[in-house]
Amino acid sequence: MREIVAASLAFLALLAPAGCRSRASKDQERDERRVSTDAAMRAKIPPDSPLVSVTLGMAEGEVRGVLGNPDAQEVYASGKAVATADGASKDVVRAIWYFKGLGRVSFSTGAWGARTGVSAVEYDPDESGVRRAAGR
Repeated sequence: MREIVAASLAFLALLAPAGCRSRASKDQERDERRVSTDAAMRAKIPPDSPLVSVTLGMAEGEVRGVLGNPDAQEVYASGKAVATADGASKDVVRAIWYFKGLGRVSFSTGAWGARTGVSAVEYDPDESGVRRAAGR
């Protein structure tokens, strides 16, 4: 019996390091992903557009300071609002701000009201500034 326990513990000791990553490496990976996503988003925006000053994670107040009040806005529950089992999703409610002649800025709010800030910026010079009908 001791041999089985010892063999099991040795096997688990071999597997443990393979599946574990440090918190620092996970944070670094997340930050690198955010930087590359932000760069790809900005590449689609002309340099003279005020939208270029909006970055991922910016709070609503910061965006309002840069772009002013939106011409229209829409708030809706994302599919993750009902699909999350642990209640810790970072994308439960989405808000879209429409700016006439500029485009759209999307915000994401997590479970329990945790604000995660700007999740996307879409340049669209033909934006009407009017809220979309259901179904977007």
